[in-house]
Amino acid sequence: MMQEMSINNVVKILLDTLKIPYTNIECPDSVSITENWANQAVPAEQRVRIVLMRDSKSSIMVMIPANYQLNLEKLKTSLKRLTLRFLDIKEHKKFIHYFMSQPRQLRLQMGVQLIIDEALTNLDNVYFESPVSGQIIKLDAGRLEDLAADAFIGCTFSDQRETAQKVTNPNSVQQFNLKERIHKIKQLPAMPELATQLLKLRNNRDATVEQLAEIIILDPAISAQVIRYANSPFFGQHGKVNSLSDAIFRVLGYESVMHLALGIAMGKVFNLPTGGPVGQARIWQNATYSAALCQKLATKANWDKPLEPGVAYLSALLHNIGFMVMGQLFKHEFQWLNKVIQAEHETPVTIIEDKLLGVSHTEVATLLMKKWNMPSEVIIAAKEHHNDSYEGEHDGYVKLIQIADRLLKNHNMSDAASEEIPTELYEYFGLTEEQIYETMDEILQGKEDLDAMTMAMIA
Repeated sequence: MMQEMSINNVVKILLDTLKIPYTNIECPDSVSITENWANQAVPAEQRVRIVLMRDSKSSIMVMIPANYQLNLEKLKTSLKRLTLRFLDIKEHKKFIHYFMSQPRQLRLQMGVQLIIDEALTNLDNVYFESPVSGQIIKLDAGRLEDLAADAFIGCTFSDQRETAQKVTNPNSVQQFNLKERIHKIKQLPAMPELATQLLKLRNNRDATVEQLAEIIILDPAISAQVIRYANSPFFGQHGKVNSLSDAIFRVLGYESVMHLALGIAMGKVFNLPTGGPVGQARIWQNATYSAALCQKLATKANWDKPLEPGVAYLSALLHNIGFMVMGQLFKHEFQWLNKVIQAEHETPVTIIEDKLLGVSHTEVATLLMKKWNMPSEVIIAAKEHHNDSYEGEHDGYVKLIQIADRLLKNHNMSDAASEEIPTELYEYFGLTEEQIYETMDEILQGKEDLDAMTMAMIA
């Protein structure tokens, strides 16, 4: 018991030294301090159990829920450190003595790594035993990683004890269940006014190029992006495009400019953290390149069904918009999702979402797209682009995105489960393997312009 209290002494000193905010919870008057009142007041899954280990590389501080048992083999496999062992009593005391006297050394990673079990990342708050009698420490789970400079999170290396007693507390925080919470939201993000005007124009069969230009020119930033895109090398345009009219008449056409502007306008609603695999930078990079690829592939497709390049562009540009909605509405959960995907980069993102959140970005996107009355092609593409077996209405746009995302996987720009492109996928459009890779090369020729468009989207 003394050792465990000493470990929690280290945690408290770290919190104080690093100025990480936490709350001291006092023992309720109705409970005797001589009882283990924390066990009664806080569910075991929210109480943090700390285990110290090491190998020849470094020491590690492992954090798991109190009702879980550390699975040493899982931990070794997750970290690829097969000689990990528990500290003996002498090493245990030495560790505690050293870091109680020099707590910043843990933060600076001087031979110690903090490992946080995924079960703790599913919570809003966690609790530590306090060295002060009659208190426990309450900490925002999102601040756990701040205890160390390079904390490792997102993997499961413990097993729930079958005999653990579960304590019911009406004030305890449950695991993330965004599916239920999303359906209870009364107000999703509103469509931008410019996008509303463009969508209304799109539904007007008598609309003119002049009307389209009049709307787009209201936003100089969108106008500039349309012109830049029209100047991209993969269009093979002779002579520089200097105006919106040139972009429409000489290069892109009415439909493509309509959908390009519509997608850019919608993207301006969202403001996410930039970093991480589903941060704003990566999402818009994937969207911009995927859109260009799908538009180009649509023009080359030898297919007997209608396939509009402009719609292909818009569908691809917005196919991952569900991540943006999550980041806007559920910032804390999105933060953890981003980190877990980073830690488990070999696990398909849809599996991580289901395990961590209980809902996928495709489901979230579908809700928003329907609310915004988006074209059915765009809604289906957002909903089904991870469904390799989808066959149905507008499946052409779904399959184009699947090809694009697999091509981009080779360039670290996609969340596709694989970079392998099944033969039947490109043959569906009457294309050859050579043609799709040639298209990728053509798109990369416009890298400078596409990167600039990406930066403009996250500015």
